[in-house]
Amino acid sequence: MKIKLSTLLNVVLATFLLTALIYDVAVSRGDDWEPLLPYDPWVDWNDDGCIDIYDKVAVGARFGSCGTPINKTALLLCLHNRLDSLNVTVVELQSKVDALESTVAILETDITMLNATIVDHESRLATLEANYSVTNLKLAPYAIPFNSTYSSVQQQTTDTVFEDMPSMSVTITLNRTSHLIIMFSAEAKVDGDGKYMQILAKVNELMALPGGICLTPIVYDKISDYDLLDYMAYTYNFFQPSVEAGTYIIKIQWKVTAGTGYIDERTLTVIALPA
Repeated sequence: MKIKLSTLLNVVLATFLLTALIYDVAVSRGDDWEPLLPYDPWVDWNDDGCIDIYDKVAVGARFGSCGTPINKTALLLCLHNRLDSLNVTVVELQSKVDALESTVAILETDITMLNATIVDHESRLATLEANYSVTNLKLAPYAIPFNSTYSSVQQQTTDTVFEDMPSMSVTITLNRTSHLIIMFSAEAKVDGDGKYMQILAKVNELMALPGGICLTPIVYDKISDYDLLDYMAYTYNFFQPSVEAGTYIIKIQWKVTAGTGYIDERTLTVIALPA
């Protein structure tokens, strides 16, 4: 719809005259004049907090214009609903924040306890390291090198010179200079009057201390079936100090002075201790 220029001029002129009339009435009433109705923000078109001539000018300037009307009440209700929804969201977020703060507090407590445990363990470790306490120290597998072998197969010999005892040999690898403790035990006997068995331990081709030893006693059997001629249990520990790092074969050798020697149920264990 088009508005004629003459019509627009008439509207502007009427607005001006109406404004002048309102102003004259307001002036004629003096400073103690009070409006008939209270302030209505919906009438305050320019939102300056005062309903005056400027609001009328805004209406007059838009006189005759058309458009889609707005349901201000519905608009306010919609805004109110959105505000309520936002408030609910804020409450939910605050609840989550409170839960997170509670979790953080629990984690901080756990961290404090863990730190205290770590300090305690470090203190205990320092004590163990200071005292070199083996009884309270959990050693890693093979932290102390060792090897062992066992045989229950009966063997015999008539050799009068040292030879390798069957199944009595182990291999050990040393990462540092070490003292070797060589432990041997067996059941043994020698038949014949005045005979005995000797053994020795070798580290590669080096004879371990103290050298050859008499394993069985010297028996002079004047009466048949003397008990000492039967099997008995014997043990001996050899020693080899300051063996340098490397791989070594440790073995037991044996011989008899005469007659026949028998060996049974025997073990060989080698342990290396730091030099």
